[in-house]
Amino acid sequence: MEYANVKFLALGGGGGKIVKGLTETGVVPGKDVVVADTDNRALADMDGIRVIQMGESWTAGDGCGGDRALGEKAAGESADRLEEVVQEAGILFVVVALGGGAGSGAARVVAQKAKETNTTTMFMVTLPFSFEGNWRRNIAAESLEPLRRSVDAVITIPNDLLFTTLAADTPVREAFSLADTMLAESLASLARIAVTDGLISADFAAFRNLLKENTATSLLGVGRGTGENRSEKALESLLTCPLLGGAERMKQADAAVVSLLGGSDVNVGEMKSCLSSVQEYLPPDIRLVVGAYTMDDLEELQITALLCHYENPDEKEKAAAAKDRKAARDNTPAGGKEKSGGNTSGRPQQAELPLQEQSLGIFSGSTPSLLKGENLDIPTFQRKGVRIELEE
Repeated sequence: MEYANVKFLALGGGGGKIVKGLTETGVVPGKDVVVADTDNRALADMDGIRVIQMGESWTAGDGCGGDRALGEKAAGESADRLEEVVQEAGILFVVVALGGGAGSGAARVVAQKAKETNTTTMFMVTLPFSFEGNWRRNIAAESLEPLRRSVDAVITIPNDLLFTTLAADTPVREAFSLADTMLAESLASLARIAVTDGLISADFAAFRNLLKENTATSLLGVGRGTGENRSEKALESLLTCPLLGGAERMKQADAAVVSLLGGSDVNVGEMKSCLSSVQEYLPPDIRLVVGAYTMDDLEELQITALLCHYENPDEKEKAAAAKDRKAARDNTPAGGKEKSGGNTSGRPQQAELPLQEQSLGIFSGSTPSLLKGENLDIPTFQRKGVRIELEE
């Protein structure tokens, strides 16, 4: 299947392994996939895939050793090549395993380029296993927040879900290979919604807004069915897909995108049965986007479900209140009066200059100079909100 005007960009080693599965199974042509990493050994394993060696002068072709700042510097050095990929895409899917160095560091640079070029961009990110400790989880959390502010949608998948249905004696190599394949297939199914005209075409703008309007954890899974009673088998496969977290997690979703994909022989009964059956496991008042598509050479039914779990409304109110308090602190000195440059004489006051934050250009990938939470790269009078007065 051709994903016209769609590009898949993987950042770092974890993202590279996932998109490699897209090309090995023939789901996505290699020409539509790009892998960017600092580790030249990992890139050498990407047969038939376009690669970008990031930041050779910073890492000398090695990995970043979990250093996110180093990853940002490496991506900043290669920002022009990353921007080329962003500009080539009508819709860009970025895949990255957060919690490491190269991927976590490059994610912010790519997100900024996507914002500057107004490219429709969706990130699919995996979050570290709980057994990997707080250090990696903290890196992932710090890397995730800027993405949500910059791109159209972020799909977050906790790694802990990947192994929930595997037997404890499953070999580790096999388990990770299965997980990468599962993520690759889910990503490809999701991309079809963006590019395929269907029997019922999911509104991609509505789909994007479900993820954009609220901070959400999103779960993505695929169910398959073949042969007799394939619609029932596809539903059962979906309900047991570890990436969705089970039927209970489906009942707790705030929004969902559900799509059905079948061959040219798919009939109205199967379409209605599949889509209606999935809805029985979702809350009755859920915000729902549905689609149904066909591919001539497909012999199975596939149901793809993207579930959005919005953050707790109470937590959203607390976050909004904290943001308001910060804004008040930034614009009010300790004495409680609004900053005005000290003008109390009644003299004419110059209107505030229409200053705009400027692009950092080639330094866009550099780590900001922070001191006590303030970005020292921003001029002091802009940081402090001081207005410039007209002197007599």
